[in-house]
Amino acid sequence: MKRKTILTCLALALAALALTNPKTVAVSVEASPPVPAESVTAVPLYWFTENKKYSVINNVAAYRDVAEYAAFHFYTIVEDEKAALQTQPQWSFMGVVGYVFPKQVSGTVPLYRLVKNEYDRVNHFMTIDKGEVDSVVNSDSGWQSEGVCCYVSPKQVAGTTQLYRLYHPEENNSDDANKGWIQPTEYWGDVHFYTTDGQTKYMYLHKNFQMSPMSIYIWTQPTVANVATTSVANMIAGSSTSSGSNGGSAIKAPAGATQPNVQQQLFSLGCSQNPGKKQITCPTIQGYELCNYYKKKGELSVTYCVTTADQFKYANIENDLTAQGCSNFLGRAGEYLCQTWKGAQTCEDYLKKKDGLVTRCVSVKQAEMDQDLKKHGCTPFPGREGDYICPTAVGFKTCENYRIDGRLKICRQPTKK
Repeated sequence: MKRKTILTCLALALAALALTNPKTVAVSVEASPPVPAESVTAVPLYWFTENKKYSVINNVAAYRDVAEYAAFHFYTIVEDEKAALQTQPQWSFMGVVGYVFPKQVSGTVPLYRLVKNEYDRVNHFMTIDKGEVDSVVNSDSGWQSEGVCCYVSPKQVAGTTQLYRLYHPEENNSDDANKGWIQPTEYWGDVHFYTTDGQTKYMYLHKNFQMSPMSIYIWTQPTVANVATTSVANMIAGSSTSSGSNGGSAIKAPAGATQPNVQQQLFSLGCSQNPGKKQITCPTIQGYELCNYYKKKGELSVTYCVTTADQFKYANIENDLTAQGCSNFLGRAGEYLCQTWKGAQTCEDYLKKKDGLVTRCVSVKQAEMDQDLKKHGCTPFPGREGDYICPTAVGFKTCENYRIDGRLKICRQPTKK
C-alpha cells in the first residue's frame, strides 16, 4: 500500500513538472484529422442569342429577320435555364463561352446579371462592378438585378482568357434601317455582348460597338479549386503547374501572355497616336478618360493622354445636367441617363453640338413615351424629330396629350383616300 502511494505521488509530480516546463517531458498527442476543404469545379458558361428568324412582339410570335448585331444575348451556368431556353424558338444555343465557378474561391469576384424588358423582348447584361449594379437598379431605367450569375477572376492567371464586354447603345429605327441592321419601323434596345474570341470582338467593334475597360477573366477548361483554402493564384489546372514553396501546386502566368489591344479600343473612339507613340489624343472626354484609365493600370505605354474637348466646359455641362436630373449612364463619361424631360432636352441640345463633350443621351421618360405611342400604333414620321403618325383615334389622342405637355411637336393622322 505504501509502495502504491509513493508511485502515485511520483506520477503526479512528473505531471506537474511537465506543465511548468514543457521541454522537460515530451507528451505525445494524437493529432485531429484535418477538415477536408470543399472542392469545386468550374462549370460551363452557356451562351444564347435571339433567333434571327423568330421573335415575339406584343405577346404574338412572329417569324422575321433579326439582324445579327442587333440581337440580345443571354448567359447562364444553370442547367435548368439552359434546358428551358433550348425549348423556346426565339432563342438559339450558341455553345460554351468558357468556364466559371458556381461558388466563390479566394481571388474571384461575383459576376452579376441584370434583366430588363425592352420593346417586348428580354435584355440582359453582366458586370463585376457592384456599384454599377446599384446605380442602374436605382436609376428607374428598368434594369433589375438577378443576383450573382457566377464567379470570375478580375485579373489574368494561368488557364484563363479575357471575357470581353462589348456594348452598343439603343438607336432609333431610321438610323439602323439605313445601316442595314433592321427593317424600318422596328425598335431595338441597347445590346450587351460578351466573347473571348479576339476576331469576334473586332467584328463587333467594327459595327460601332464599344468595349468596356472592365477586366473579366474566365477559364478555358473545367478547373478544380478548393473553396476553403485555394486562391486564384494557386489553383490546379491540369499540367500547367509548378512546384510551390508551400508544398502544393502553384500556377504561374503563361510566358509571353499578351495584353488586350487597348489602343484598338481607343482608336475606335476616334483617338490617335503621335508618330513618337508617346501621346494619344482623343476628341471626346470618354476616350480621354479611358486612355488615362489604361495608362494608370500600366496597360498603355504612353507618356500623355490629351483631349481636344474643352474640359472646363465639360465640368459645367456635368453640373448643369446633374441639376436637371441626369447622371452618367453606366458610369461612362459623356453619356447621360436623364430622369426628367427638361434634362433630356438639355442633354440633346448638348449632343447636337458634336464637340465631344456629350456623346449619348438616354431619357427614361422618352423611352416610356416611345413605348406608349408604339403600343397605340403610332410611328415616328421619317426624318422629323418629335413628329408622329397615329392611325387610330386612341393613338392620336395619346399623341396629342404628349404634344400638349410639350414633349412632341406634331401629331398626324394618315390622309384618308
